Amino acid sequence: MRLYRRARRQEEKTDRVEAILASAKGLLATNTLDECNLSTIAGEVGITKAALYRYFRVKELIFLEIYRRELAILSPSLQQVFLAPSVEKLAAALVAQPLFCKLTAVLADVLEKPLTEDEAIAFKTYILQVFEPLGIQLNQQFGMSLDQVINLLLHIFAAIVGCWKLSHPSAMMTLALQNEVLAPFRADFHQYLQQHLTMLLGQIIPAS
Repeated sequence: MRLYRRARRQEEKTDRVEAILASAKGLLATNTLDECNLSTIAGEVGITKAALYRYFRVKELIFLEIYRRELAILSPSLQQVFLAPSVEKLAAALVAQPLFCKLTAVLADVLEKPLTEDEAIAFKTYILQVFEPLGIQLNQQFGMSLDQVINLLLHIFAAIVGCWKLSHPSAMMTLALQNEVLAPFRADFHQYLQQHLTMLLGQIIPAS
């Protein structure tokens, strides 16, 4: 492990934050959030765990920042989907961002839990801002108000939460589901999400 000297200039601090986020993102790609520990992240970046807290006061804020960036990617993607909307294209756009889906599944009960009131307000305000272009588009296309757009997004996010958790059981449950008698309980995330979105949003977004 190569220990860096303490970042003092703003540019150095920014680089250090980006290194932390890159390490966390890499870990999250192949591990659950619980398995992504700060010691590993700090070691990959080349700092101590104590030093990492100078940049993020709790682990959840690291992954909330990753989530914010995933939202910024998702919003224009959804704008493209809604130019000629279908449930299939919507499901595919969501599945194309597995980190977004994985973090959405733990957003309310894990990532948002340690937020201060100011941090919570700032985060939800960011969501409103990042989806504002989509809101304008859906208002022009379907006459939807911003409240209706946010309500639509919340339904979509809720579908992701349920379908992700059903399709990503614990290691022991995954082993148990190898039993053919339990085959009906095996869930494919993409398939379940598309079916759920069809039932939930079929009147708004037609299936192809």
